[in-house]
Parts: sequence; structure tokens; C-alpha cells
Amino acid sequence: MGTFAFAKSISENNVYDVKQETIWMEVVGDCVVTVYGVDRFGNRTGTKHTFVFADVESQEECDRLARNLKRILST
Repeated sequence: MGTFAFAKSISENNVYDVKQETIWMEVVGDCVVTVYGVDRFGNRTGTKHTFVFADVESQEECDRLARNLKRILST
């Protein structure tokens, strides 16, 4: 449900691109992904959405999760 609402807000706000930031916490294995839209000038639009994935084994896996999440939310 949250994905649908976020995707709807992207189309309504004329978002030019969707950006993501990742943080992998090796000690606990958590991957924190923050996703937000930007307008054509690079300014953040709308709300930042943060997702936490548990038991992630590496920074590479965290980055892959972030890319997949960005792709899903951008469609």
C-alpha cells in the first residue's frame, strides 16, 4: 500500500528523477534506503521515504536493494 501511495505522489508532483541514498550498518546487518524525488533543477520534491532492510550481508547487497526499490517506485 505504501508503494502505491508513493508512486502516485511522484506522478502528481512532476518528479524529474528519483534518487536513493543507502547506508549499510555492518554491525547489525541493516540496510537503510532513503528514496526521494527531485525536480528538473535537482531540488528535492515531496517527502523522503526511508526503508530499513534487516539481515543484509554487504554494502553491495544494500546498493542492489536500493536500485531495485528505486526502479519499482519510478514506474
